[in-house]
Amino acid sequence: MYPSARYGRNKTRFVAVPPELDTNSGSVPLIRAALTAGLFPKILAIDPANNQMRTISNNQQASFHPSSVNFGKKPADFGVNHLAYFTLMHSKRLYAWETGPVDDMAMLLLCGECEFKLISDSAIIDRKIKFRISPKSNIALKFLRIQLWSLLAHQFRGKPLTESQVLWNEIAMLVLGKVKLVAGEVGID
Repeated sequence: MYPSARYGRNKTRFVAVPPELDTNSGSVPLIRAALTAGLFPKILAIDPANNQMRTISNNQQASFHPSSVNFGKKPADFGVNHLAYFTLMHSKRLYAWETGPVDDMAMLLLCGECEFKLISDSAIIDRKIKFRISPKSNIALKFLRIQLWSLLAHQFRGKPLTESQVLWNEIAMLVLGKVKLVAGEVGID
């Protein structure tokens, strides 16, 4: 039933998404966070010193494919430390298609196995991506990550969220959505 609703005679037709399932489509940072979580470990690290991209999985140098919309752009122009990609192609060089910016916070909260080290003021994802983080932020991010993973596991099991989990979910959405709060909003004084 659903495939026929979306496709017909070589013409794609879009399906209306119910409003209750479309609450975050207007938030570019949340969409990027979801793409980052879904595409990880398909991540390119940007070296600002020489403006090159390398895969995080095997440290191979990559470039934008000539047919990519990002071809001709410098990786540093995106203003981020990492880019996600969907496809890599190897010919004379390693080329990346379907690339987009990745927020470091999304990677810290949603991707891989993260090790938070207070002594060295760092967090390391899958022993490959290292971030320098102050001790207070390190503890806060570790705790938020634990709460977020717990509530996501709860939701994946089809269970309703508890009142506490709903609050943690709201905090995570604010952080991932890059929402700046003003004193007095959402119970903050």
